[in-house]
Amino acid sequence: MLECVQRRATWITFGRVSPSYKERLEIGNLITFQQRRLRGDLILSFRIIKDNFGDLNQDSRLRGHSLKLQKEIQNHCELSNQQAGGHGDPVLIIDRQPMMHYYS
Repeated sequence: MLECVQRRATWITFGRVSPSYKERLEIGNLITFQQRRLRGDLILSFRIIKDNFGDLNQDSRLRGHSLKLQKEIQNHCELSNQQAGGHGDPVLIIDRQPMMHYYS
């Protein structure tokens, strides 16, 4: 979409007799959309590595370079004490109705 807007804007400024798209970019000192995306990716990569965008993995057993980001591992299991109110009260866990009761 942005590439279409840039192409149209450079076409409007030159009128009907216009040079090619690459020549218009050179005259207007503009870059292509692909170069703009690559530049944005490089800037984001630099920020991740240098500006502490995330935590670096300190595990030395991994292959590759030392600037790998640490992934947060989440367990997606449901625990009984979380379903019972999150307090871990054993009475609430024992007195809780089985799940089949809710479906019938």
